Amino acid sequence: MSRPRARDSYVASPELQAARTCYDHLAGRLGMAVTDALSQDGSLTLEGEQRLEALGLDLGSLRAGSRVFLRPCLDWTERRPHLAGALGAAIAARLFELG
Repeated sequence: MSRPRARDSYVASPELQAARTCYDHLAGRLGMAVTDALSQDGSLTLEGEQRLEALGLDLGSLRAGSRVFLRPCLDWTERRPHLAGALGAAIAARLFELG
């Protein structure tokens, strides 16, 4: 009987490393790039919310829902957190809508 491979020994394909979804939010290098950009430009602060609303996101509705508004999710290929929660899902959905 062969031993199961350790998760650390698994190498994801370049496509999976580049861009994918993690449940309903962005992950991989694309997810990291979006997370980093929104963090660096201040969009994830109360003062920067106008940028997210200009993208077409209804932050009031996202906050009023039962889901956590924003939380980190550890990316298994990048070993860094990306955006999850209601906001992470809404950003991914909006970017897919925009193509």
